[in-house]
Parts: sequence; C-alpha cells; structure tokens
Amino acid sequence: MLGGRRRRALCLAALLAFGLTACDGGDDQGERDDRTERTGGEDSGAAESAADTQPSAVAGPDRALFAEGRDVFRRCAACHNATARQNKVGPHLVGLFGRAAGAVEGFRYSDAMRRADIVWDEETLRAYLRDPRGYIPGNRMAFPGIRREDDLDALIAYLRAVTTPD
Repeated sequence: MLGGRRRRALCLAALLAFGLTACDGGDDQGERDDRTERTGGEDSGAAESAADTQPSAVAGPDRALFAEGRDVFRRCAACHNATARQNKVGPHLVGLFGRAAGAVEGFRYSDAMRRADIVWDEETLRAYLRDPRGYIPGNRMAFPGIRREDDLDALIAYLRAVTTPD
C-alpha cells in the first residue's frame, strides 16, 4: 500500500516537473530572450556540461545555430539525455540519427512507438517534433510540439552535433 502511494507521489512530481519545463518552453523568440536574461545567459542552469554542449568542431555561423539549439533543447532535457546513454522519463538520444523508433535498449516504449516503422533522420524528426501525437498517434510523449521552423532547425542541428556516439 505504501509503495503505491510513493509511486503515485513520484509520478505526480515527475509530471509537475515536466509540466513546468514544458510551460517554460514557449515558441516565442521574445519569451526565450526573456528566459535567457532571467537565468543570467546561455550557460547558467544548462542541463548538459559545457564540454558536452560546446564541441570544438562547431564553428562560425554554425556555433550560433548550435547555441540556439541548445536553448531549445532545454525544453527536452527534463525527459531526455542527449549525451549519455542513460534513460530518463524518455529514452536517451545518443545515436538518434539513423536509429529506428522504439529501439533504445531498456526503455519501455508505447505500443505505437514500437510499431512505428520510422528511422530517425532530419525529415522524420522534424515531423515528429512539430506534432508528436499527430505524427505517431498513441505515443506517450506529453510534449505539445515545436511550431517555429527556426527552432526546429536549431534543435536538429544541436541534436546532430551532440547525439553522435563517440
């Protein structure tokens, strides 16, 4: 009995944390600028370590896109780990590009995700991240999606840079 209460309390805490994270992730550029100013800039409160999120291979104009993608990824970081093979509420994203949907070992996917005949590439990720429930009906990701094309561009560039396994 106590185990059930504890499990419910943990689930509620996780949902609350996710909800707060998702609510903070508005698609409006002004909102993102306000959050950056409130948090003291790009580097404060980062979910990933500086070494993992600032690869030396990213330079020039791509560095700005990478930094913007890192900011967009903060909406995802409560549930997904981009640089370590450690699952959270969602599966880790290491090796994402070229991987079949529902294929991370040890993660319990929905039936819809396991049955999806999708390999993650820029096109499939863009469609999924724009409307997760519409693209794969019945999946459990409780994220409303990213509507702005520039945010999707930046997020995909960031994920391509940091999720490639060593």
